[in-house]
Order: sequence, then structure tokens, then C-alpha cells
Amino acid sequence: MKIQVNRQEALALAKAAESIAPGKAVMDELRCVLLEAGEDNTLTMAATNMEVALERRMQAQVREGGSLLMGAKLFVGMLSLLGGETVTIQNLEVVKVDPELNMLVVRGAIP
Repeated sequence: MKIQVNRQEALALAKAAESIAPGKAVMDELRCVLLEAGEDNTLTMAATNMEVALERRMQAQVREGGSLLMGAKLFVGMLSLLGGETVTIQNLEVVKVDPELNMLVVRGAIP
């Protein structure tokens, strides 16, 4: 997956997804936001807590489509720390999830 998005718009959608995703959940996937980049130049962000679901779309420059499940809190934190108007997300891969240490290891780049 390789996409370029408006950072502020992506941050607003990620915060909305984070508000739905529970901080503690029996299933690790429920603490995450699903990112899906389509051929129609849209990025879809989805999250659920099994009672409420959220799915939002935004414009993106999709160079390579794909999907990624990433911790909602981590994604919000990454977008918050980055500067600039646009952000490129590429080749992200979740390598390891360690719930005991509350750690998510991601390989890839968000330049």
C-alpha cells in the first residue's frame, strides 16, 4: 500500500475511529482501525467496538492499493506528531503485537 493523504483530514478521521475502538478489548483487532486504499483514489477508515461501527472515506492519492490494520491510538499518535500538509503512508507491515507490554511493532515508512 502506498498512499498520500491530507494529514489534518486523516487525523480527524483517525480520531473518530479511535473514539469507537476500545482501549481494552478481548480481541486485539477491536483496538485497531482498518485502512483500505482503493483504486478509486479513496482511503477508507473503519473501526468497531461490536456495538457501534464507523466507516469513513476520504480522498487520497493511491499509488498502490491495499489494506492495513493498525492500532487506532498509534495511528492517531503518528499523524499528530508529523508535520506538513500531506503524509505518505507506504509499505507498512505490523510485525509484532505484544499486549502485555502494550506494544505494536510496525515496519515501513511514513515519511
